Amino acid sequence: MSIKAFPLAIAASVASFATVHAADLPSRKGAPVAPAAYSSLPYNWTGAYIGLGGGYDRTQGAAATGLAGRKSTRSRGAIGGYAGYNIQLGPIVYGLEADAALLSSGSKSNALAGAAKVRERYDGSVRGRAGYAIDRWLVYGTGGFAFRDQQITAPGLISKSKTQTGWIAGAGVERALTDNLVARLEYTHADYGKTKGLVPAGLGRGKSTDDRVMAGLSYKFGM
Repeated sequence: MSIKAFPLAIAASVASFATVHAADLPSRKGAPVAPAAYSSLPYNWTGAYIGLGGGYDRTQGAAATGLAGRKSTRSRGAIGGYAGYNIQLGPIVYGLEADAALLSSGSKSNALAGAAKVRERYDGSVRGRAGYAIDRWLVYGTGGFAFRDQQITAPGLISKSKTQTGWIAGAGVERALTDNLVARLEYTHADYGKTKGLVPAGLGRGKSTDDRVMAGLSYKFGM
C-alpha cells in the first residue's frame, strides 16, 4: 500500500465503524403517540326547529238549550306541523312553539237523530315550553293559547263556521336522534270553554274539550 493511499484507508475504516455502532444505539425517537380519545360534548338544545307530526285526537262536547241537550264524543286522526325556538340554560330548556293540525271527520258516538252536525276542521296553538334536559333527552311541560275552526250545521238551518279559543296544556318527551333530527311524543289537553252558537234545538250554549297524543319528527337548525 502506498503512503498516499494509507490516509484514505483509515478514513474508510472509521466511517464503517461509526455506521455499524450507530445501528446498535437505542433510537432517540419517542414512542408513537396514541390518538386522543373522542369525547362528545353534551347536546345543546338551543336553536330553531320545524317538524311534522300525527296522532290520535278525542273531542268531547256538550250542548244545551232550554228545551234539550246532548253529549257527544268524536275520535279521529290529526296531522300537522310545528315550529319553535329553544334556549338552554344549564339543564333547563325554555322555548316558544306554534302548531297547526288538520282533523279528519272521525267517528262519533252518542249523537241524537236530527241533531246538529258539528265538525272541527283544523286547530292550532301558541305555547310556551319549559323542560329539563339530560344530554339528548328532554322532558318538558307546555301551555298556552289554543284556537280551532268549528262548523255547525243544524236541521233546517244553514251551516255556521266560527273560531273558538281557549287554553291548552300538556307534557312531552323528546330525543335527539342526531345533531339535527329530534323525535317527540306529546300529550295535550285543550279546553274551549262555553260558547254560544247552534246546538241541537237551535241556539244555545255548548262546551267542548280536546285530548290528543301526537308523535313528531323535527329538524333542528344549527349544530
